[in-house]
Amino acid sequence: MRSNTFIIAREGWKYLGALLGLLILCILFDADILEFLTFVALLAVAYVYRNLERVVPYYQESSIVAVADGRIEGVETIDECPLMDGGPCYKLTISSSCLDSSLLRAPMDSHLSYKEVRRGNRLSHTKLLAASLNEKALLKFTGSSENSVVVDHLLEQSIDELSLYLQQDNKVNQGNRYGLMLKGMHTIYLPENSRVAIKVGDRVRAGETLLGYFA
Repeated sequence: MRSNTFIIAREGWKYLGALLGLLILCILFDADILEFLTFVALLAVAYVYRNLERVVPYYQESSIVAVADGRIEGVETIDECPLMDGGPCYKLTISSSCLDSSLLRAPMDSHLSYKEVRRGNRLSHTKLLAASLNEKALLKFTGSSENSVVVDHLLEQSIDELSLYLQQDNKVNQGNRYGLMLKGMHTIYLPENSRVAIKVGDRVRAGETLLGYFA
């Protein structure tokens, strides 16, 4: 797994480099208005790609934390989950905007037992074809006790693609960075033996906010 621990995530370096070069040109040619706009854009990109350290709170071994920053849009029980062996499960939905931190973090100590990535469009999730055409990743994290969490990332209206640092069978600790997604929907599936600790409307922080426990 590649590390990504610099204060600005490496996915943003190309944009920062281009804007910095443009800013230097604006200074050299004394283009004051363009210089100001470029400087504002430089700050905006640095903020969007910020990659600050977080301390994972000490939860018990069976805890599950948020994989992304954002707002809880849905908590429901469904009859069938992807990549799970039948039966009902909990479906939690997190909506992330460009103002939220873009780094994705592991929900628990686990290994990546399944990984599927689809490159595609970046339509708004409100569009009917977004679920079938947008860029997405379906991941399954399996812990030592064989408890699993399935995560579905759906990218929307973003200037950058969905990045994942994990390969299948890689091990990861709870709260570790495993990818980057600037804006979109994150759906987390928990087995029916879980206890959910959040509700609709809650704000969550990746690697810090407790979503629930395996019973």
